[in-house]
Amino acid sequence: MEEIFNKIRKYGISGVLDYFIYNVIKTHWHSIHYLKSSLNYEQISNKLDYFDFKVQELNYEDFLLGDPNEFTPRKLKIIKERLYDNSYRCYGFIDNNTLAYSTWISLKKIGIPIVKESINLLDNEGFLEDSYCHPLYRGKGLHSKFNLYRMMKIHKLGKKNCLVFVFKGNVAALKVQQKYGFIDLGYFRVGKILGFTFNTLNKKKMDILFELYNN
Repeated sequence: MEEIFNKIRKYGISGVLDYFIYNVIKTHWHSIHYLKSSLNYEQISNKLDYFDFKVQELNYEDFLLGDPNEFTPRKLKIIKERLYDNSYRCYGFIDNNTLAYSTWISLKKIGIPIVKESINLLDNEGFLEDSYCHPLYRGKGLHSKFNLYRMMKIHKLGKKNCLVFVFKGNVAALKVQQKYGFIDLGYFRVGKILGFTFNTLNKKKMDILFELYNN
């Protein structure tokens, strides 16, 4: 009992309840915005005029220059698997022998967060995957700049449309994507109930909404 009271004093009743629901009952869920954009080469190119970083396509050794607290052995294993998969590309820049930024695109499938599932993209789509910014380089607008860079790369690789997910509540990220032409088509939910995963994404429905919006 003393241990329980200590946890309540440290985290509060709500914090202890959250822990119980998340870790003991194994129930939690998240809402994720589904955003899509038609890629316009001229518009993207004009906005990229101010891009002032020397970007390179990253290989496995480049990630060894990253923050070891972020790029753990488990994460490095996932990175290696992606790099062997020709449907992924990763870009970034290295400064002072440090991996300052890394960012991914996917050309064939979408990784669904939390539930570790994936669904196939249409042939004319690319997906903006996860990005990482070293703490020393945050606050410099890199996410916005590399967002455009990835959109340009997806266009050059022959794709017409671009997709991205944003967790509900991340207002800043949502505004950035809308600023660059992404349409918020609604959100879906992913999570676990009593340890069983669920995913409510209906991609076909979202794509129909996108076509209706454009017409």
